[in-house]
Amino acid sequence: MNTSIDAQEISNFSRDADKWWDANGPFKPLHRLNPIRLAYIRSQICIHFGRDQLSLKPFDGLDIIDIGCGGGLVSEPMARLGGNVTGADADSVAIHVARDHAEQSSLKITYIN
Repeated sequence: MNTSIDAQEISNFSRDADKWWDANGPFKPLHRLNPIRLAYIRSQICIHFGRDQLSLKPFDGLDIIDIGCGGGLVSEPMARLGGNVTGADADSVAIHVARDHAEQSSLKITYIN
């Protein structure tokens, strides 16, 4: 079976998976980039679906899939914006971290490995 999954890449991320939500840990660059990345994603989804960008829940009723979600750094804000979010990642350890963090944050997100 052909796959685009790089086992070494998964291993690299898995090694630090317990630190996904540490804003000063190994994923610090992603945490710093996240506000800009989320603003762009939000604006593009709102433009595409004719949603009010100033709404607290502009993604209300939208089904969103986050491919390569890692620990859920994008999935969680999308859920807070009202989206029905599914996160998918090849790293089972990251999925476990994402599920735990979403549960602790009282967010309903479906995570798939």
